[in-house]
Amino acid sequence: MPRKLVVASLLAGVSFYGASLAQTAAAPQGPTCREVELTSKPGWTLSGAWRSDGSLLVVDSLWNTLRRYSGTGTSLGPVGEPLRSSLRDLLPVTGQVSGSKLILQVSDGLMLLDEGFHPLKTVSMLPSRGQGWTLDHYWQWQALGDQVVAYADIVRGTDRDNLDNWRGALVRFSLREPSDLTILRLDSLDDRDRRIFFRTGNPYIATLNDTAYILSMGNRPTLYRNEKGSARLEELKGLLPGRDKSPQLPEFKTQEDYVALMAAIEKESMPVGLYGWNDSLYILSRSPGTKGTRWVLTAVDPTRRQITGSLELPIKANHVTVVPGPQSWAIIEKGPVRGYGVQDIPRILFIPSAFLRAPLKSNTRVCPM
Repeated sequence: MPRKLVVASLLAGVSFYGASLAQTAAAPQGPTCREVELTSKPGWTLSGAWRSDGSLLVVDSLWNTLRRYSGTGTSLGPVGEPLRSSLRDLLPVTGQVSGSKLILQVSDGLMLLDEGFHPLKTVSMLPSRGQGWTLDHYWQWQALGDQVVAYADIVRGTDRDNLDNWRGALVRFSLREPSDLTILRLDSLDDRDRRIFFRTGNPYIATLNDTAYILSMGNRPTLYRNEKGSARLEELKGLLPGRDKSPQLPEFKTQEDYVALMAAIEKESMPVGLYGWNDSLYILSRSPGTKGTRWVLTAVDPTRRQITGSLELPIKANHVTVVPGPQSWAIIEKGPVRGYGVQDIPRILFIPSAFLRAPLKSNTRVCPM
């Protein structure tokens, strides 16, 4: 597959998870963190997922495959047939587990697979009914059962060369009836608006039960909730840590722009991740430091509408992909973006999930040294 085609699709989605850190022999008995140097490295990843057998799947867009790791980080090799043949002309971008199914974002839509990696169907991007918009490209998405909430580029009418017909949009649709599209919010294509943050690859959409949550950056970070069956975005105030103004990021119009964009993010203090786990929302924030990036995880109870603590994660990586799981969180540590689709991915830190259960305590070491 041509490199331009591969890399052009790398930036489309959102998220898997990852984490780890070594524990000394003098530490108390019980769950321990583990930081693993990868011998089989992904070429480029924006997401991963835990399977029911305890293994970790990492979507490797550069090499057109899903990589498998044990719960302790040992490489189990790439997923083979029948998936390998199915992906021959369909680039995997991001993926997640939904119930007993694995959902992969591929070149032309969402592919549903069973536990044996047998493709069940592909939900293509189709014209919506009633509102006149057509889905063109997913930047981020999250599944809620048979529903999907996504941030996508959409177009109205047949004149695709007219930029006035294009918008970025938060949308919701059913996997059973994908053409029944609900527009939650329309945005402009201005890269300095909300859209650029969704295009970074940092995950800003999360789900809990039948509810979607969206961290919209825009001029200021804003947390929204979207209930199942509703076209309404409800703002949840007072639940975001840190600054009340979003950073001004550079434009992102060419492949070369993406390298500068990610380098600029490394110098900013800002939220770069939203996750739903164990009835809580988790917001991942980054800030530059003299010894590397400082990563802080904040827990939020969206029902009681209160922050339930925060703590610093024991990593200094330039960028991360985070995958919460029932037994462990996997934090995939990534280096600086060196080129369009070029990034070293040296380690995974596995943190026992019990260490990250809300409420979080800022004076507690996640992984005792």
